[in-house]
Amino acid sequence: GGAYAFDGTVRFLFDQNKEDSFVGTFTTPEAVIDGEVRLTYVANESLAGKPLFEGYACDLVPNKLTVNGSLADRASDLLLAGTFKLELKNAATFNFSDQYTASNWPGVELNFSGTLCNEVNNQLAGTLRFEETAFKKFRVNVGYDLTSDGVQRKISLNATSANESEIKIGIISDWGPAQLNMNLGFTPGFLYDNGFGDLKVGTLSTLSGNVLVKGVEVGEICLHETFKVPMVKYHDGTSETF
Repeated sequence: GGAYAFDGTVRFLFDQNKEDSFVGTFTTPEAVIDGEVRLTYVANESLAGKPLFEGYACDLVPNKLTVNGSLADRASDLLLAGTFKLELKNAATFNFSDQYTASNWPGVELNFSGTLCNEVNNQLAGTLRFEETAFKKFRVNVGYDLTSDGVQRKISLNATSANESEIKIGIISDWGPAQLNMNLGFTPGFLYDNGFGDLKVGTLSTLSGNVLVKGVEVGEICLHETFKVPMVKYHDGTSETF
């Protein structure tokens, strides 16, 4: 049990030239959330002159959301803290009611950086960045440092869309150290329209790559011949699926 409480300020102006915000502390029976939420707007050309509600026209759409703060578990020492940002680079020109096309894409950019600590003070510090670089093209970067019993480990992942049907992924870990390089092919494409206006993820149809330990190739990555799942064929004759 427990009470819900809020201590802070809220500003909601819905104005292109001003920032809406929530700053303060929100307490629930399970957690304490402390921080700020900020939201900005931009005029969207496709909404100009169109009524949002009866008797009220507005052409503003959100273009950037920023959340900065912490979440603490009231029953333990678990603590999450960080900054989250979501931005639509093409919010001013993107038509939200039309289909996703080469001339109509939102330009999504997402960033997160933060830390997670548990009861014994083991810490996970990570970053995430997703950027839509063009129609059906994107770039992803993920990195995190894990500290356990005073020992720190690092892992990073980078993914890019080489074209509409191929994704390149690289994973580097200082455990080993090891590196995985993969080229993934999708049919009919990584993202495709199913004919009903819905965007779907294609089927993984090809996979190639390799595994390196201390800079030396120790295996090849491919699709399992029967089950069509990712697997590694090691040069010592052994194999394993992901």
